[in-house]
Amino acid sequence: MRVIFISGCIADTPFDFETDRLADIPIMDLPKRWYAPEEGRDAGYYVSLPGRPGAVYNQDIMIDFIDKVENDLEAFVRKVDYVRRHYDGTLRSTGEPEPVFIDFYYNGQYYYVTVDTTRDMGLPDEERNITGYRYNNLVKFYDEENERIHYFITDFSEVTNELWAEYYEKHDIIYLTSIKIEE
Repeated sequence: MRVIFISGCIADTPFDFETDRLADIPIMDLPKRWYAPEEGRDAGYYVSLPGRPGAVYNQDIMIDFIDKVENDLEAFVRKVDYVRRHYDGTLRSTGEPEPVFIDFYYNGQYYYVTVDTTRDMGLPDEERNITGYRYNNLVKFYDEENERIHYFITDFSEVTNELWAEYYEKHDIIYLTSIKIEE
């Protein structure tokens, strides 16, 4: 397993997974097998359900994280995302979705994000790893057509559709969640 620490900028601290500071289980100690969405729900993680955009478990945990961040308080949340990917990186529509763990930690100054793709069998072995990033901003993107607010962790001061498409795969933008706009 490869462990890498990079950032929207290079980290100036030794690699020690900043996101593990508030985690109940360090990301490296999570089970190395396929992980059912219900397991994540029961463990108290934010879970993005496979094949059902917008369907999640534990939305309140993510809202609490965003509220703390917006009030400049230390915050942590673990997200379990599910992807269907071919070896060439394109998304596939069949087969079992693969769990990807993503930890988000805000220390009052920076956002530390740790992405664990070790269970993503759609990736070649050399691309399955745990990678850490550091960013400066939480950015909201208003999607009025679908009545949702999308949240991103990034070094950009704003996110547009063009930026999202261009930089998402490079990890210059990390997708946090979307929340239905309440009237």
